[in-house]
Amino acid sequence: MSSVKKVVLAYSGGLDTSIIIPWLKENYGGAEVVAFCGDVGQGDDYEAVKAKALKTGASKCIVRDLREEFVRDYCYKALAAGAVYEDRYLLGTALARPLLAYHQAQVALEEREDALDYAAKHGVPVEQSRKDLFSRDGNLWHLSHEGGNLEDVWDAPQKGMFKLTVDPLDAPDQPQLVTLAFEQGVPVSLDGKRLGPVEMVETLNRVAGAHGVGRLDLVENRLVGIKSRGVYETPAGTVLHIAHRELERLVLDRDTLHYKQSVSVRYAQLVYDGLWFSTLREALAAFVDETEKEVTGEVRLRLYKGTAEAVGRRSPRSLYRQDLATFGEGMAYDHKDAEGFIRLFGLPERVRALTRDRVTVDVKAVEITKPIAHPAPAKK
Repeated sequence: MSSVKKVVLAYSGGLDTSIIIPWLKENYGGAEVVAFCGDVGQGDDYEAVKAKALKTGASKCIVRDLREEFVRDYCYKALAAGAVYEDRYLLGTALARPLLAYHQAQVALEEREDALDYAAKHGVPVEQSRKDLFSRDGNLWHLSHEGGNLEDVWDAPQKGMFKLTVDPLDAPDQPQLVTLAFEQGVPVSLDGKRLGPVEMVETLNRVAGAHGVGRLDLVENRLVGIKSRGVYETPAGTVLHIAHRELERLVLDRDTLHYKQSVSVRYAQLVYDGLWFSTLREALAAFVDETEKEVTGEVRLRLYKGTAEAVGRRSPRSLYRQDLATFGEGMAYDHKDAEGFIRLFGLPERVRALTRDRVTVDVKAVEITKPIAHPAPAKK
């Protein structure tokens, strides 16, 4: 340990990173600690963060604004991939980690004693108390809550714990309609107003959060094999994912859409496991980029009491044809066309039925348009 001369610490100013600065200096022979703070939309007072880092022993604190890069190159990429871990988690923390790691030379985050006791012993100012032990991680994409009473999976989340969303029961009694526009899979405007990545997410967080949209209480499977419980608030991400998914249903053909759904599952798992820079994730991203060339259009959503529901969609690349979908007159194909299709589509199952019953027949001699008579079971 004494050979370590300088440490670059991923620093947030919260409980863990605040107590780790004096801990590193104490346990690494007085090594210099440089605090690194990446702004991914936590909403912190970074002058106060810098002052706190210096007060607790850092030689300096470097802050970089990574918000635009975070949304553009990470959140929107995951959105395009439809990446949702275990069908529900929108990967807020997992998306920020590779970006922060990319912008720092070395991370040193370890804990030896109880954090609150250590902080008290060394005079480190922290916001947590014995009554509020929630561990939170926030960025533009989401805010996560862990610990405290949430460690008992039978306990409901405390009402006052939430920061980005109102309780759906307290949300407005009137729904709100919003229209999102996408260009090649990228959100570009809200209600006709073009917005950059950061402004888009910030605006949707406010609008959707006011209607209680984006809450998630999840028991998830961690990479190391344990289960953990997290409560997440992702207002903007929830709305964007729903809109993007509905637009894809309109513009992607059946085979591509179904295959992309399987890609989304694997993509989400790679991100969750910290493998953003892996060859497989980059290869899957190339497939996603090709599909997103079609994803241009608009989706109208209704926000109401904790829900976001698509109620309209349109696209110049739409594969939906009313003359094909209608059940009335004027269809683009003849009903008689269905007879031959059904006959050929069912042929493999008819042949399978013959072989399954172990009946020796000449398949060519069977009239496959008629029901196949199966022999009665042998009497015992």
